[in-house]
This record gives sequence, C-alpha cells and structure tokens, in this order.
Amino acid sequence: MKVRIGDDTIVYPDVFVSCDAHFKSNETVFSAPVLVIEVLSPSNAAETWDNVRNFVTIPTVREILLVSSARPEVLLLARDANGV
Repeated sequence: MKVRIGDDTIVYPDVFVSCDAHFKSNETVFSAPVLVIEVLSPSNAAETWDNVRNFVTIPTVREILLVSSARPEVLLLARDANGV
C-alpha cells in the first residue's frame, strides 16, 4: 500500500490508517491517511524524516508515530486543535 503526497510523489510508509469513506478494496494508493507509523533505523532515518516532512502536508494526517528500532523509544507527532 502506498500514500500519495502531492501530485507526483508516492511513498511507502511502514503502516498507515485511513478512514476514507471512498475506499475501494482494489486500491493500492491512498491520499487520506489519518495515522502514519514509521520505523526508524540507522539506514533509513534521513529518508524517514523526509517522509515525515511530507506527511505533515497532508491535511487528513492527525498523528505520526515514529518507532525506533535501535532502542525502546517512540515519538508521537500530533496535530493540535488548530490543525498545526
């Protein structure tokens, strides 16, 4: 499953949740996730942070959860009541 970011960018998050009422069972590209979960590893950290910068531009994304593979640590990025 893939997430569309803008007109010409598609990324593969580790996990995402979409509550899109227009979902079709044969779709493989989504554009309205509400939660994105990414696993950080030393080899993909820079790419993951680039994806995070892109995910925050999607208005439907409410939370981004970053999970460390190197230590027992998670970071939750959440929009506030104003959507920021």
